[in-house]
Amino acid sequence: MTFFIALFPGQVLGVELAAIFALFTSQAWNMTFSFYQSLRTVSADLVEVSRSFHLTAWQCFWKLDVPFAVPGLIWNMMMSMSGGWFFFVASEAITVGNNAYTLPGVGGYLAQAIMHKDIHAIGWVLLTMVIVILA
Repeated sequence: MTFFIALFPGQVLGVELAAIFALFTSQAWNMTFSFYQSLRTVSADLVEVSRSFHLTAWQCFWKLDVPFAVPGLIWNMMMSMSGGWFFFVASEAITVGNNAYTLPGVGGYLAQAIMHKDIHAIGWVLLTMVIVILA
């Protein structure tokens, strides 16, 4: 966070980039490791069958590896979505040292609602999040 804020001092762009970076990393690593684990655990029998069909490496990737990885990716995408919501909300209200940065959005709105102890506004944030997740 500090790196992006220092990269663009006095501008909102650094805080926006820090929020994007936090959201991306909260989701990308989980799915990347899931895909890697799927590639490492493909059955030797399936690999042998793909060789017997004389599939190229590219064909083997698309016809064996990717379909084998899809169930794990779907599960980890759901987990990443929930983790992403946490970072999404947390990254819009950032405190670095003595400076507090609030971005416009659900997280900034929630931070203001908590600061003013507005239970109704917190309820609206939760309702919005539920609607977006269900959509």
